[in-house]
Amino acid sequence: MITDIEFNSSSRVKPSKPVNDRIPLTGITDIDEPLYELIDLFVRDYIEIWYKTQISSDELFIKDVKNGIYITIRHLSERLREIDWLDFCTGTIVDSFATHVRLYRKAKERMRM
Repeated sequence: MITDIEFNSSSRVKPSKPVNDRIPLTGITDIDEPLYELIDLFVRDYIEIWYKTQISSDELFIKDVKNGIYITIRHLSERLREIDWLDFCTGTIVDSFATHVRLYRKAKERMRM
């Protein structure tokens, strides 16, 4: 488990541990803090309410769901760091767009025949 969460009366997520005790998701604090809050709100509003009213009041499932989301985001963040963004943006995207435009024009020309 990454952290325990408490909800106050204004329905804002309040971490019971300081944010610094959390395991970084992306390695960027300005992104991690809102991301943790977003995940907590998502799980609370879309998973926890369904699970607790329809299945069980056991907290283990909720913790496992959050941990699964945390692990997925960490892996995605690690993979995104490996991308050469300059090459991707100036090479791959430009080449793909040019190919798309060429194929579009070719298809449009065939429609006129």
